[in-house]
Amino acid sequence: MRFPRQLGDFVIEESPSDGRGIFATKRYAPGTLLFHIEGIRIRASDQRLTHRAIQYGRALFIEPRRFSLGHYLNHSCAPSAHVDGSDLFARTNILPGDEITADYSLFTSHPTWDMECACGQANCRGLIIPYERLPAEIQRRDRRWTSRYLIRKPDA
Repeated sequence: MRFPRQLGDFVIEESPSDGRGIFATKRYAPGTLLFHIEGIRIRASDQRLTHRAIQYGRALFIEPRRFSLGHYLNHSCAPSAHVDGSDLFARTNILPGDEITADYSLFTSHPTWDMECACGQANCRGLIIPYERLPAEIQRRDRRWTSRYLIRKPDA
């Protein structure tokens, strides 16, 4: 596969933070649906689960299809987008050339999952951890950007 590569209204190219990332080719307003994450739906116990998986339920994940947009979604501690279920929405004004990133901690609850952060942002936490282990201050501040399954009551 050659890069940069156009995928719909986005370009996949080298990211300053890590590997390849998703970059906008047009402007997006906050709240705009950017794309639907394509892939296979698997459980936490599935051996196909990788670090690219997007969690959408307590033990439910979407493993993004190879070379799809979701496959290139990078983490940032100062993200431009947020994940809700299998959809990615603009969190900030996104301009052409901006990298589309999400805070993995706001859609991840897998208890044994940690990942070193390479975002390079001024507010970088250094480690990406499950939502439940985020400081309460961050959970409160970012509640509106947190995947709904994480803030629902267990019996809801």
